[in-house]
Amino acid sequence: MRCSGLGHRYGRSLWGLRECTVTVPTGRLVALVGPNGSGKTTLMNMAAGLLPASAGTVEVAGGTPAERLDASDSSPRTRRCGRGFASPTSWR
Repeated sequence: MRCSGLGHRYGRSLWGLRECTVTVPTGRLVALVGPNGSGKTTLMNMAAGLLPASAGTVEVAGGTPAERLDASDSSPRTRRCGRGFASPTSWR
């Protein structure tokens, strides 16, 4: 995953994430840790293609999230990235 100047704005003035630049090398396992409201979920939602970027760029597995979602073979067995939750209640 590679992000450069990535940001998402909720409404006109509330930034959920601003000016995020990070590179995660292929094959690495990482954990995002931070206080509530620091942008962890916003970053992961943009990387997964669930939330559009208001600023900057994000690239996952060699393409944008939109390109990855549009791939002809997008079965779970061939995807090269995933997302896990810290507790079962996170997805309810």
